[in-house]
Amino acid sequence: MAHLTTPPPRPSSLREGTHGNLEELILRLLEKEPARRPASAELVMAALR
Repeated sequence: MAHLTTPPPRPSSLREGTHGNLEELILRLLEKEPARRPASAELVMAALR
């Protein structure tokens, strides 16, 4: 049940050199609360540009 409450590790702690913007997007995609995640694939694609 820890996956429901424990925040994921920062991607940069797992892979050195992860760009800050990409890291923030990954963490938003992994949010526990659905309302805090991007609402669509289009929003994810826009964030990647």
